[in-house]
This record gives sequence, structure tokens and C-alpha cells, in this order.
Amino acid sequence: MKNPAPKIRGLHVRAVRVPMEQSHQTASGTISESALVLTDVTTEDGTVGHSMIFTCRC
Repeated sequence: MKNPAPKIRGLHVRAVRVPMEQSHQTASGTISESALVLTDVTTEDGTVGHSMIFTCRC
């Protein structure tokens, strides 16, 4: 018998900009910070998962 997928109890999403120690030069310009989306997902049994997504304004 298959177990049903866990149900999501909570979702927390936030966007942050993290300064870089050293800037990076690209064809589009200089990148001096990393734009990230951080997520936390909590299921009904209390399991917590985290993710970090790098985004770019190129």
C-alpha cells in the first residue's frame, strides 16, 4: 500500500540580498550581492525542509 504524500502545515518564504566579499564582473555589469529566495516547509508530522534559490537580475 502506498503512503499518501505528507500534508504541508507551514510555508515560510523570504527574499534576501547577501553582500559578496568580492564583486564579480560579467558582460552585464558588476555583481556585488547575491539575491536569494529562502524557503522553509513544515509538514503535518513536523518534518522541516529548507531551500535556497539563487536569482539574478542580469
